[in-house]
Amino acid sequence: MSDYSSVSDAVPDPDRIVTQQDFGRGLTLLRNRAGLTVRQVARASGLPASTVGDYFSGRHLPATGQAGSLHRILAARGETDPARLTSWTDALSRARRQPGKRPALRASGDVPYRGLASFEREDAPWFFGREKVIQRLFELDLGASLPLIVVGPSGSGKSSLLRAGLMAQLTGPVALFVPTATPAADFAAVMAGLPEPAGVAGTSGSLGSERRCVIVDQFEAVFTRCQDEEQRQAFISAVGELAETTTVILALRADFYDQALRYPVLAAALQARQVVLGPMTADEVRRAIVEPARRAHLEVEDGLVELLLRDPDPRTPKTGRPGADEPGAHEPGALPLLSHALLITWEHSSTGAITVAAYLASGGISDAITRTAEGVFGRLPADQQQLARRLFLRLVHVADAAPPTRSAVRLTELTPLGGQDTEELLGRLVDERLITVDGHRPDHPRRAADRLAAAAVLDRYRAG
Repeated sequence: MSDYSSVSDAVPDPDRIVTQQDFGRGLTLLRNRAGLTVRQVARASGLPASTVGDYFSGRHLPATGQAGSLHRILAARGETDPARLTSWTDALSRARRQPGKRPALRASGDVPYRGLASFEREDAPWFFGREKVIQRLFELDLGASLPLIVVGPSGSGKSSLLRAGLMAQLTGPVALFVPTATPAADFAAVMAGLPEPAGVAGTSGSLGSERRCVIVDQFEAVFTRCQDEEQRQAFISAVGELAETTTVILALRADFYDQALRYPVLAAALQARQVVLGPMTADEVRRAIVEPARRAHLEVEDGLVELLLRDPDPRTPKTGRPGADEPGAHEPGALPLLSHALLITWEHSSTGAITVAAYLASGGISDAITRTAEGVFGRLPADQQQLARRLFLRLVHVADAAPPTRSAVRLTELTPLGGQDTEELLGRLVDERLITVDGHRPDHPRRAADRLAAAAVLDRYRAG
């Protein structure tokens, strides 16, 4: 058992870090010593505030191979000594190796579900449910000299699709980029390490060929992280020019569709080369539940899949006639929450099966939403907590004689609550999967939670 919690906050010692929670406490001690907020560290390191906040809280760790992100966070708080950076990198490795409730399986890497985190390239063997979309991407003729844009609502699985579903199957040179505050310069640095293209403009081919491929994930970050319009235009122009000789695939969140249309190369790509990532069907969700368990040599108890398909409720059909409305199995924003509930259920299952009893004991999807909301709320500064209370009360309709229900609200109606602060808070809540933005009505955010979760979350916010 780690004794790191007893270390004085005067000198955080990475050599005494053992667990993921230790790592989060150590980073927090450094931040407190520097007198910085989470948002200040995020801006200085060029990372999303939600991601940095998760590292501080101990909810998540930087991914394997992302020591550079950790070093930028440390540098933002004055931790630049090479020996200390090495100690922190070693601490990250120890924390990632720390076993949990299923040590035998974790030691072998056979963790069947990924929780709230996106699937990475190395997680490809565990990625199921999007085979049809992946097949479509591989069948496309990629010699059109325009980027291919995958569009979907927040939480629909765009990052997982491109990283685990697509990148792992590419045979040619591939690079992955997420826009930063200075996207043009950083993109040029990434491209400098990629081999020169073998093909020429307009050359036909497919993703199965040896063509080089560049994937820009979270493309909407060029509108949120980059505040310099010249940098933004230079980056978008570079992406368009690159598509003339290279397969370029962009992942765009649906609520940024209108902003992308303001740039001619993106408008042309959306007109001619767009793939929409909608809700998963019931059969696709079933594969996402059952196949990872099968690969980990686990059984899924009868009735659990059906329970998961009903919790949270799928989109309500508009008519009572069978087949009149073909709903997806879940709202897009609920998929990460489903994955999180499955991970917790797996951790609570002590036998060779994932059971209904373990799912119910874990609290299910509703509890996953509530705990996520509580964690985000607890990391907000006091003024942001007050704004969050007003925001959630505005997004949920509360009546004395009935349970709370979600309420669709135009973004323009929410801005007066706190101006720019509201926009920043909404962005974070979207990143954390607590709010989704309707892809069909891009000016409407909506709650990803069901009624039970809404009630539990509201109890905390109203009490405060």
